[in-house]
Amino acid sequence: MSLEDRLYALVDHARQQNGDGFLRAPAQLVPRLSSQAPDLHAEVRMLASILEQDMVARIAGSADQAAEEGRLATEVATRERISVSAFAPALAVARRLGPLGPGQAAPAGGGWAGDSVAVGGAPPPQPQYAPPVYPPPQPGYAPPPPVAAAKPP
Repeated sequence: MSLEDRLYALVDHARQQNGDGFLRAPAQLVPRLSSQAPDLHAEVRMLASILEQDMVARIAGSADQAAEEGRLATEVATRERISVSAFAPALAVARRLGPLGPGQAAPAGGGWAGDSVAVGGAPPPQPQYAPPVYPPPQPGYAPPPPVAAAKPP
């Protein structure tokens, strides 16, 4: 499976699970896809920038598409501090995805942690215990009264 095919499969799966809005949120997309394919981290970051800024449409609307593509590749690579070579496969995947809908991104508070859901029966009920009963406190020990000292004559 080629690099582009792997990246496309990851992004398409995320799109099916979370919608187009998720793909426009790099703060959510990059950690999730990078954890699934750490070797594609640079391409994932590049793709997230391309999708967030709708660069496919910007390139398509440009008079000189090749020059615009080169300029955007350099711009994103410099900003993200990754290799320019990651731009071509990321752009190809973005083109394969087609236009993204105006979906809303999932809230960032929970991130993607917790996507797995435990299945099974309800947990067993907790037994109801009576509160503990403590005996009353024992009376304290009182020392004997002091002996009066005899006065010297």
